[in-house]
Amino acid sequence: MVKRAKSALIKNKVHLSMKTSLTPESLPAIFGELQQANEAFTKHYPGESGVRQPVHTVYGGAQLFKADAAPKLGMVALRTLQEYAPDFATFAKILGLTGAEKLPESQIETKNLQQQLQQAPEAVRQ
Repeated sequence: MVKRAKSALIKNKVHLSMKTSLTPESLPAIFGELQQANEAFTKHYPGESGVRQPVHTVYGGAQLFKADAAPKLGMVALRTLQEYAPDFATFAKILGLTGAEKLPESQIETKNLQQQLQQAPEAVRQ
């Protein structure tokens, strides 16, 4: 639909001359208005807290949903973690967490650090 409308405009030599970017100077006023609108909306429709939000939404028809869907997806997620981030150090590095560059490189060093953390966490923290 959009393509057809755009090509019709071009065919009839109508040019789209609308500016489609925002200047840095215009952003504070826009964000201020948006914040006010969001606060008014939240006050009127409080809804659920934003504290817990889903990490992932799965889309599919109701006919595809089975009682074991969540556990199956959980198992897939765990297998993926085991394959690509088998330990906390690898996981932290993949996510680029602050301080991850200080974590051990080898699996042996990571296991040693994990044991130290379990036995005497305060002694390991720096």
